Amino acid sequence: MILKHREVVIVEGAPFTNDQLNREESAETLTELITSANDPLVICIDAPWGQGKTTFLKMWEQHLKNSHIPTIYFNAWENDFTDDALVSLIGEISSAIDDVSKNGNQSKAHEYLEKAKNIGVGLLKRSI
Repeated sequence: MILKHREVVIVEGAPFTNDQLNREESAETLTELITSANDPLVICIDAPWGQGKTTFLKMWEQHLKNSHIPTIYFNAWENDFTDDALVSLIGEISSAIDDVSKNGNQSKAHEYLEKAKNIGVGLLKRSI
């Protein structure tokens, strides 16, 4: 018997409606953490395969968007078509920059994108 994975439906206005693992509180805690941080921050979501990390991140992404927090979702598995993940990440940021910068801070978003591109080019040159 072959079982197919069914994707959890994430409701735009209430992203945790179909969450049977009750992760909304975790999302609220993480949201509070990132909105109160003054310095750059890296968060690692770690769990074995099949434990719902991707579903949680998609729910949290929608929660952040509902809270008007600029968000870009990047799945490294879906963007694994180049040897350098930074190139894929910069491409994703570049394609999403207009949506993220709708709050009127477009010049700042483009400034950060250019910095990321310059770092990526430098890293790419070193790796060659």
